[in-house]
Amino acid sequence: MRPENYLLWMSGLISLRASDGLSEGSTLTFTSVGAGKKIEMVAVVTANNGRDEFAVDSVQGPMSFASVYRLERADGDTHLQLTNRIETNLVFRLAEPVLQAMSDNKYRSDLAGLKAILESEPTN
Repeated sequence: MRPENYLLWMSGLISLRASDGLSEGSTLTFTSVGAGKKIEMVAVVTANNGRDEFAVDSVQGPMSFASVYRLERADGDTHLQLTNRIETNLVFRLAEPVLQAMSDNKYRSDLAGLKAILESEPTN
């Protein structure tokens, strides 16, 4: 996947710049809108085997996160497993469970959109 494709399915994302595509060690700079505010976060790709695993860890921004995407094949289908851990600074620590639940719901919705895009593409 190319970095610019994230804009097609990730809600709230305004831009995504990558220092070296999505290769391991690449730095990703996300600009998004959340709670009516523009947010910029920086993450590093910690894993990308080009087949079935992709992971990023944040290094700068208002919250820290670690996301791991894994593709699993079963019964002729492909399933995407996303593990996303979010941690906030001390001020928002009490709201962390709510923010995690909101993030989980957003990703569920975004991934349903991605699924629709992928399934609408003709395969050769």
